Formats: sequence, structure tokens, C-alpha cells
Amino acid sequence: MKELDFYLTEENMGAQYHQYLFGILLTNPKNKAFIYNNYMGMLVKHYDHSHVDFAFDGIYSCRENMVRQFAVRGPVSDLHGMIRNCIDNQAYVIINVNEEYLSKRQASHQHYFRHDLLIFGYDERKKTYRTVGFDEQFNYGITDYLWSEVELAYGTMQNEWDYEFFAFSVVDAYEEYCNFSGIKNELQMYLQGKNPIRTQLEIFLKGGGDSSFLNESYKNYYGIQAYDYLIDRIKGTHRHFLKIPCNEELGVNDIRSINALCGHIKIVEHMVRDVCGETELLQSVKNHEKFAYAGKLLFMNYLRFPDRRNGKKIMNHLRKQKEIEKVVIGDVIDAMSRL
Repeated sequence: MKELDFYLTEENMGAQYHQYLFGILLTNPKNKAFIYNNYMGMLVKHYDHSHVDFAFDGIYSCRENMVRQFAVRGPVSDLHGMIRNCIDNQAYVIINVNEEYLSKRQASHQHYFRHDLLIFGYDERKKTYRTVGFDEQFNYGITDYLWSEVELAYGTMQNEWDYEFFAFSVVDAYEEYCNFSGIKNELQMYLQGKNPIRTQLEIFLKGGGDSSFLNESYKNYYGIQAYDYLIDRIKGTHRHFLKIPCNEELGVNDIRSINALCGHIKIVEHMVRDVCGETELLQSVKNHEKFAYAGKLLFMNYLRFPDRRNGKKIMNHLRKQKEIEKVVIGDVIDAMSRL
């Protein structure tokens, strides 16, 4: 087996493109600073299938000085040859596949579902690829697939533009340090409910750039307002907060949002531990993380049994979680100000 190093994160960040970036970068602990500098902002993404997410777009938005990216759009004729050459040259591969023809996935043998798949190893003798992703139970882990299975899943996508092949390699010489001032500002924006993307592009917008994408592509929930978004979805009132009509169904039908919120708290915990050590502040963040995890369990139960009683229970928990988080993040901001 020819295999690259990959760090399997325990935390669920809500989307594979974050897990992929963490898995690649955190093979070297020095890269944690990059995570802390870029993963404090949050918002709600997408109109038709909206969910809470980090403002940073994971592996696909990573800067070239940190991770080099090579992309091929359109079908690749020699898929295995490309994958093998990339891994032989220390590059991780991500391809789009149709998970209907990929075992151990949520859509396996059920329906068409285009999704990304990271490959970080191959075995010439067994003719298998070593991959990582979410399985049919939404557990994140490593799976070995036969080449033939991956090639079938790759070759059965519905549109030519769905075919994407990415190769990512880490720039070992690059080193980033914690930008404590920037982290503090991002956390302040989080508490104030400001759009982290719009704020970062204020200069561009003032220069006469087209701001329609920023104005219309995200719902009006930023930072800690993500809790309000979930509550509004559970109440079935979130349509009133849309700027343009959409076909999105009312209610909540997946767990990405709560996973992202729990993942955000976990990142803050890791940062506080690395920067401040074993302090009362760290214990406060850890206690909040446990409370958030209890909320995640309530949320999962609500997804199984979305009745009025369970809805009221999770909404009350989310309201309390939001108020606790205001205090905890405020204390973290104070600590950042003293560094």
C-alpha cells in the first residue's frame, strides 16, 4: 500500500471539505495556527439547501502558499494513472463520484448523489484505494474501495461539468503563526452577528465591485445568530427571513448545522488549550462543549421524532446554549486581548 499521512479528526465539522483540510494540514501540528486564524467566522450558506457552516470554504479555498492545488474539470480518461501519479508525488486526490454506486455511503444503491471523495493511498496488488469520508451512518472514517467500484462511481455522473479532479499538496516550508488580533476580531464579529465574508470584502465593495452575490447568496444569519436560524427552522418560520423566494422545505432535515456549531466550539477549545494552557477559561470552554454535545443529542432525537414536544425541548436548549456561548466567547476575547 502506497499511502500518504492523513490525520483522522475525531470532531465532525459538518462538511467533508473541512474534514479533508484538517486531515491534510494536521499531519503537522505547526499548521494548527492556520485553523485558528481561519475558522472563527460562521454563517448560513446556500438558499435551496441551507445550513450553518464556517465562513472559510475548507480545502477548496486554502491559499496556495499553504496548499498547492491542481484541478481538472471534465472527465479524466486514465483515472487510475492520474491518481497513482499524484499520490506518488505526495499529492492528495479529491474526485467527484456518484455515491449511488459506492458502497457504505448514505446514497448507496438508492439514488443519484454527487459527492466528493478523498483518496490518499492505493494498493497495486489488491487493486484498492484508501479513502476517507462519511459513511451511511454519518460516521467519518477510512474505507478501502476496489478500483473498479470507484471508477464506476466516477463514470456515472449525470453532467460533464460534475467531473472534477483535484490534487492537493502541502507546502512544507510555509509556516503560519496565530494572529491573535485577527482571531479576536473574528470572534467579536461572531458575537455581534456580522457577516464575516462581507466585512472582509468591504474594500472591494467600496471600489464598485458587484455585491449582488454577497447580498443574495446567504440568509441573514451570521455568527452566533446561527442558533436563531436553527430555532426559526424548527418553528417553520425561516421563510420570512429570505430575501428572494426559494424551493427549500420548511423544518430541519440534516445534522450539518449542529455539527458545525459543535465543531466551532471544539476549535475554540483547542486554541485556548494551546494558547492559554490548563486554565479556568479552558475548563469553562470544555463545560460549554459538553452542554453543546447534549444539545446535539437532543437535535438528533428531534430529527428522528420531529414532534412538538421534542421541538420545544431542543429550541429551549439552543436558546440557553446561545446565552452561555456569549459569555464563554466573551471571556475568550478578553484572554486574546491580553496576549
